[in-house]
Amino acid sequence: MAWDPDQYRRFEAERNRPLRDLLNGLDDLDPRNVVDAGCGPGNSTEALIRRFPTAHIRAFDSDAAMVDAARKRLPGIAIDRQDVTRFEPEEPIDLFLSNAVFHWVPDHLPVLKRLAGFLVAGGALALQMPDNLDEPSHRLMADVAAEGPWAAAFAEGMPRREPLPSPATYMDRLGAAGLDVTVWRTAYFHRLADAAGIVEFVSGAGLRPWIARIEETLGPEAASAYRAAYQVAVARAYPPLADGSVAFSMPRLFLVARKRA
Repeated sequence: MAWDPDQYRRFEAERNRPLRDLLNGLDDLDPRNVVDAGCGPGNSTEALIRRFPTAHIRAFDSDAAMVDAARKRLPGIAIDRQDVTRFEPEEPIDLFLSNAVFHWVPDHLPVLKRLAGFLVAGGALALQMPDNLDEPSHRLMADVAAEGPWAAAFAEGMPRREPLPSPATYMDRLGAAGLDVTVWRTAYFHRLADAAGIVEFVSGAGLRPWIARIEETLGPEAASAYRAAYQVAVARAYPPLADGSVAFSMPRLFLVARKRA
């Protein structure tokens, strides 16, 4: 299931806001070696370059199209194709940043504990993840999938993400691994043009597995029909504001875990 860098970049301003908030939680950090895990089309790596101009920054993503897009955007940075669950650095890390990646990694606490082992004393894991499975935009993906002729594509199960662990779980499990953990949650309300704008937004990430499954099993026409039905349902769930735009809610969970000396 390939990613589409152009689709993802259409809402780069909205996607960059939580990234900036995550970086603001690192205001006392002066890292030498920085890793950007799941760099996408390079927007997070670019933000790291601006924030830490003297640091050595390495980036990677698991998707070939995203890696190509990031390399074109940032030709002077080492950007590789790699799976975050198998990543091993060549030298200790001061900052391991991940912008909207680990919600795609099932049972990711053991992965985070392993990655923490690569940190220098005082180094940090910093990540943010959408925490939006209870939002109408995501509940409707499954509701609409269960109806209509495309339901056959999900006869063996739906592509559901695992809910994120609770903040207390992150604090407990990572704290036991020698990390001082700060967790916070922020709900963003993006003003988008209309329901079609919401569908475009989630098409860059959360809607992808649903569309891909239908295309693979029933073809592009069925996928288009599902998307149209989903948009109708979204329009009912997000009534327009006075000017016709809609307020699209997107909660996100943030975590900064610093390795004790």
